[in-house]
Amino acid sequence: MIVFGKRMGEEVAAKRVWGDDSALVKAGKGLLDTAEQGALAYLEKKLPPLAASTTDLAGDALAVAVTQAEGAVELAREAKDKPWAFSQPADRKTIPVGTDAAKNLISALNSLPVRRWIAEQPNAAQLEQFGLAKPRLSVSVTLPGKEGKKENAGVEFGSDIADKGEVYARVSGNDRVFATDKAALVPLQGPLEDRVPFAAMDPKKVAHLKVTGWQGINGTPVTLEVERKDGAWVAKDPPKDFPVASAKVEALLESLKALRVDKFAKYAGGPDASHDIDPAKNGMRIEWTAEGKSEASVLALGKAEGNMLFATASRYPGAVILVPKAPFEEAMQGRAKFKQ
Repeated sequence: MIVFGKRMGEEVAAKRVWGDDSALVKAGKGLLDTAEQGALAYLEKKLPPLAASTTDLAGDALAVAVTQAEGAVELAREAKDKPWAFSQPADRKTIPVGTDAAKNLISALNSLPVRRWIAEQPNAAQLEQFGLAKPRLSVSVTLPGKEGKKENAGVEFGSDIADKGEVYARVSGNDRVFATDKAALVPLQGPLEDRVPFAAMDPKKVAHLKVTGWQGINGTPVTLEVERKDGAWVAKDPPKDFPVASAKVEALLESLKALRVDKFAKYAGGPDASHDIDPAKNGMRIEWTAEGKSEASVLALGKAEGNMLFATASRYPGAVILVPKAPFEEAMQGRAKFKQ
């Protein structure tokens, strides 16, 4: 047995008792610091399973919700072999969900590191101190459960822990508070939308391309319309004396395939007049059709904001997005950029 006495700088006075023998010693203060933490210091630094009904949280989940001060974003699916879709907020219901967005979010939640256990049964004042009386972020998962009774699992996150790069957290429905890495919140707050709108396109199978724009150069919108013939691109508009630089067309198509949305400016309601997404306002409309298809894909570009452009894309009906300006800067310099 060890009985601790007075702290003395970096040391603490202690009495070691072993049977009938005892000795007065000085120990490092860290020993007392650990002892004063109580039972929490000896718990395994690992979260228990978040759900009782499954060990495959990401695979079995039917819904996931991320709730912050500005509201909740919810994904849902009818069954675990069905695709995910936005269920809340209403303005995102037409926006496609990223292929692995729900899986990655749930996996990040399920693998949160426990740096320290903070409190076993915090009182109301402590919950206020930890920022858990009104969590700044909550992530919850809905599971089928047993016998048709759905089960909810999740984690709530509170205030930052000063100078430690940590944040207070606790499993929903569990009193015990722990410290986790603040960086672990990043994948829980990331975008859930599919932000690569034209990833499915095959540039080699595009048969027709039409670009309308350049109003600022020509005084009125003009069109470049080209089609693929015998492995090369030829002009339909202008119809004469416009030998097409096929490499420039192919480069534009590759840029479209690789395009990644930086941000959603609006999820619904279409562009405002201030976005200038109109060839008559010096915007640019790019549309293309694949071989054997009749429906065109469309990207319309508008006003610049820094190194981004406001835009709309056929994959996101009603939304306004921000995309990088760089892939389109050469094309915006004039129709003649596509001429050999």
